[in-house]
Amino acid sequence: MGHTLLPGDPLVDPLVLAFDRLRRSDVEEAMRLIDLHGEAWLRARTGRSRPVGRFLWVGGRRYPLKATGYLAAQLAGGIERTDGNPVKVDRVIRALCRVGFDVT
Repeated sequence: MGHTLLPGDPLVDPLVLAFDRLRRSDVEEAMRLIDLHGEAWLRARTGRSRPVGRFLWVGGRRYPLKATGYLAAQLAGGIERTDGNPVKVDRVIRALCRVGFDVT
């Protein structure tokens, strides 16, 4: 019999839970911070590598899709820094679409 994961369970990564609480304002704040600090800062903060080809386009500006989603989730969850890869890109896309971004 497997383990049932519940909120607050130590086996659930806080970043995973933060994606469930993500708001549009978190994504907008993440984009503002990326514009202010740059993509090198974003990669250091989120632990993501350089994007290969998936971007979030907003107002003629491109943002690395997964790293932008990670930063927004960090803001939503009060998480300072992430390492590892607890969330797949499909979950990032679903969260961004849920809060009103067009991800194609």
